[in-house]
Amino acid sequence: MREADSIDNAHCFGTSAAGGASSPLALRRAIRSKRYHGSTAGLAPGYLQGNLAIVPESRASAFRQFCLRNPKPCPLIAACRAGLPFIPSLGHDIDLRTGLAEYRVFRSGVYDETVSDLLAVWRKDLVGEPGQIILQ
Repeated sequence: MREADSIDNAHCFGTSAAGGASSPLALRRAIRSKRYHGSTAGLAPGYLQGNLAIVPESRASAFRQFCLRNPKPCPLIAACRAGLPFIPSLGHDIDLRTGLAEYRVFRSGVYDETVSDLLAVWRKDLVGEPGQIILQ
């Protein structure tokens, strides 16, 4: 069994000697298979982690400008094209709709629900930008 495929009872995915995930890939696989639920903060030491904002394409430019003007609280790590939930520059298997343990969905600026994936709410006009919040 490869390290990225290992699963343990304590964390539901393989761990390193430092106690974090053996790899971001192992963590994403555990999340997608519903074997891990909860915060991912600190689970992949040595790897970049951030929050995720998903906004309609009509608001993506304004959000991007906000991030560029506020790089410390809202760093812009990467962005996807409208309707495409993949960011190959961050990893070959990253799917913004299924790669996190939970998503807080806001509609018209108001929190609406928490979901385990975005498959039911993803639209062709959405743009994903690892940043601060999830908006729809």
